Amino acid sequence: MEVIHTKMNANQSTLRLYLEEIDMPIGGKLSSPSLMIFIKYFDPKTQMIEGCGKLYVKRNRKVRDIIPILNAKKGFPSNTTLKLFEELKPSVIKAMTTRATFQQSEIQDGDIICFQKEISDREAAEYKLQAHAATIIEFFEQLVKK
Repeated sequence: MEVIHTKMNANQSTLRLYLEEIDMPIGGKLSSPSLMIFIKYFDPKTQMIEGCGKLYVKRNRKVRDIIPILNAKKGFPSNTTLKLFEELKPSVIKAMTTRATFQQSEIQDGDIICFQKEISDREAAEYKLQAHAATIIEFFEQLVKK
């Protein structure tokens, strides 16, 4: 554990791990491996980020396949257009291509995917007039500058 702490988290005094036990499926066989990804939602109206739990996805599935699940998690209509982002680290967020698979997007176990409703150019301009972030990328950029 000390080696892991030194290698992965040397600048903090505590090391936090996430462990989840899986239930053995009926018949005792595990299905093909899934990735566990954490989900966050950004609301530009409130300028808040909300943790939305985790999802298990298959590497070969398209990123867009989780959009109906994300809409359901937030209670949005199923046809709501979302923008998805990968949080590489708190100060580095990149937009995701929803046509790509999770494997093509280089998503790994424990990665964080952030999402928000797609907004119009007019809405984005209104947020900027109020000195608010229109996207989660802008939100994190503002945090880094503070």
